[in-house]
Amino acid sequence: MKTSIANLWRSLTRFKAATLLNLIGLSVAFASFMIIMMQVYQELTFDTCYPTTPSLYRAEISWTPGEVFSQPISRPQAEELFTLSPHIRKGAICSFDAQSMMFDPAQGSSSALKANVLIASDDFPEVLGLELVSGSFANFNTGTKALMAASTAERMFGTQNPIGQTVIFQNWTSKDTVEVVAVYRDLPRNCSFQNGLIVHIGQQNKNHWNNHSYRAFLLIDDPTQVSTISEIASAKVAERTNPNTRIPGHRYLQLTHLPDRYFSPWNADHKKGNRTTLYSLTAVAILIILVAMINFINFSMALVPRRIRNINTRKVLGSSLLGLRIQQLFEAVMLNLIALGIAFGLVYWIADSSLAGVLEADLQLGSNLLIVWLTAGIALLTGILSSIYPALYSTSFAPAMVLKGSFGLSAQGRRLRTVLIGFQYAISLALIIIALSIWRQYSYMRHYDIGLARENILTTTLSSSMAEHQEALTNRLKENAKVLDVAYAYSPITNPQMSWGRIYNQESISFTCVPVSYNFPALMGIQIAEGRDFLPSDNDKNGVFIFNETAKKHYGIEIGRRMGNHNGGEQAAEIVGIARDFNFKPLHYPIEDFALMVFGYNPWAPLTTCYLKVSGTDIFRTIEEIRQTMLEFDPDVQNTLEISFFDESIGNMYKKENHQAVQITLFSLLAVLISTLGAFGLILFETQYRRKEIALRKTFGATVGDILSMFNRRYVTIVLICFVLAAPVAYVITQKWAQNFAYKASFNGWIFLLALGIVLLITLITVTWQSYHSATENPALSIQQE
Repeated sequence: MKTSIANLWRSLTRFKAATLLNLIGLSVAFASFMIIMMQVYQELTFDTCYPTTPSLYRAEISWTPGEVFSQPISRPQAEELFTLSPHIRKGAICSFDAQSMMFDPAQGSSSALKANVLIASDDFPEVLGLELVSGSFANFNTGTKALMAASTAERMFGTQNPIGQTVIFQNWTSKDTVEVVAVYRDLPRNCSFQNGLIVHIGQQNKNHWNNHSYRAFLLIDDPTQVSTISEIASAKVAERTNPNTRIPGHRYLQLTHLPDRYFSPWNADHKKGNRTTLYSLTAVAILIILVAMINFINFSMALVPRRIRNINTRKVLGSSLLGLRIQQLFEAVMLNLIALGIAFGLVYWIADSSLAGVLEADLQLGSNLLIVWLTAGIALLTGILSSIYPALYSTSFAPAMVLKGSFGLSAQGRRLRTVLIGFQYAISLALIIIALSIWRQYSYMRHYDIGLARENILTTTLSSSMAEHQEALTNRLKENAKVLDVAYAYSPITNPQMSWGRIYNQESISFTCVPVSYNFPALMGIQIAEGRDFLPSDNDKNGVFIFNETAKKHYGIEIGRRMGNHNGGEQAAEIVGIARDFNFKPLHYPIEDFALMVFGYNPWAPLTTCYLKVSGTDIFRTIEEIRQTMLEFDPDVQNTLEISFFDESIGNMYKKENHQAVQITLFSLLAVLISTLGAFGLILFETQYRRKEIALRKTFGATVGDILSMFNRRYVTIVLICFVLAAPVAYVITQKWAQNFAYKASFNGWIFLLALGIVLLITLITVTWQSYHSATENPALSIQQE
């Protein structure tokens, strides 16, 4: 072992360039592989973190044929569902996630922070299998009790015991006070629930069948019974549907195994996975390892002529053939393990740096031991596989043979290296084309005209105190000459939270609805195609609707007809207009049936999402002035009030695509870097072996340009051939990926030409820079040394 380590050290220090290039390529490849696989693993295991996962299902409803199955369900409907089968072991309901301001009354508003607030039934901890840290889940039984995530408890109470502490949190219409009765261990990032505060539901909407504001989760003891339970539940929903609008044979309800929802085609949530993207990322990770392995083989083969004398000498002195081969395998494995150690250091550094922001995965090595061990196994396997052929080849010659380096230019050796580096270039070209295509689609979505105004529009969320004095707040805000208009909505227009089922033309219809102030369409630039816009006088009516063009086509919506709302029967509210379609969901999805509504004289909930149209001059000072005005109405939100550009909320819809674009681009560039290192190393060794040829060419009149052209011509030819092979593959992959979007960027050939230009430019710079020294060397010196 001592001799082997000594030989390893001599080998590493003798071939410094090859060692350095190999270490850079391998460590970057291993680090990239770990980071990519951490991201892939997190998505593949989405919603599998609960102890109850094997039995955990979610109820989803579809009111009309062809409509996607969505989560909203009423509380009594969910509670009825839990009793339909003995195989339903337990059921729980919860609201949708909502960010809210909360604070410790003992410390006052200075302790205020923003965290997720969930309203849930008392069986929720058991159904999800929440892990208790302190307190008791048994005390979570009335509307004044709450559970708190460990991280939230630490943020609010520090080292104090949170059990028994009082918390005030922002509700829709008020600031409610609850007592913390238990602390649960934080759920990981890759789940449907955010950590924060879980408040008991109490008597909220206990008998409101038409308030679909909740999600229902069930524990089913026998998965084979899921289909039967779904049929029974669907029939029960049908029974409670208006007989005149009941759809025979329609499946109203389905039960979905919770982990399956993330990749389900029905999933219209912002948390949605795409298997094609994950498989593509996995392929990128594997290809990066292959590129690094090819580099290793290329370097090893290029070094054979320089090692052959040493190998043959050791043969003559009695070294066995097996011993020589094992020594080379040992050197390769050790070099890979050194690179692996560097890769661990890179991932550790990236996990705590700003680069971690482009990944949704937890990059801590301790949280990904499976990936760590997998990478270690790949490093060991890479060392063995990439050294077998060079070891067998370099030891296959007769001991008496003395080579001076011409072997390195044998036809067989050149062909092998050309094929290997060509494979690297093909991978690099395909990855760059894919990365550019993703950026193209992301840019297209980011700047697509969704039919809503974007320029100089701010948005924020009102606290209950602000909402209670909304008219006075509006008047104070408009006193600022830079505030041109103020409008309100029940929820963000880019994340509507109400799906309504109503009766129209004696049939059941379903649409997304957002209650708004009368001036909302005008402020947001929503165009009215037929009928009229909302008027101030609509606030004194029974409620009015404006539907979009898609709903008109789908249901035959007509202006002047009436429809039920919260204020009365089936003919309570009037339809006054048809708005031009606009995209209120990400461009992954087509435009759906949608309506804006003015509540009328009897609003049942405050409009807490505020939109402000401001002038474009000194906009950041305007934001600060708006902030100070709003704090006059509620000083308690000093630490939590956020005012942002509406354009940012549109961008947030595509945060995942942005991250994917950054990831693919980064890893594509790393693949190009590794390929460039390979080309750099091959040129380095090739120029050494061809020094005599270069000197003779210069002696017979060849210029420096001729020599550089000779080297560049070969590699340009390789790149062009690889481009012809890689372009069709990349095109198929990008088209497959684009199928996830209802709105797609048009095909652009310049993406392929740009990818080719990038690789050609990098190659030409690398080849020219590395070949220049040999091309300008004194021919007499080269011939003398040869």
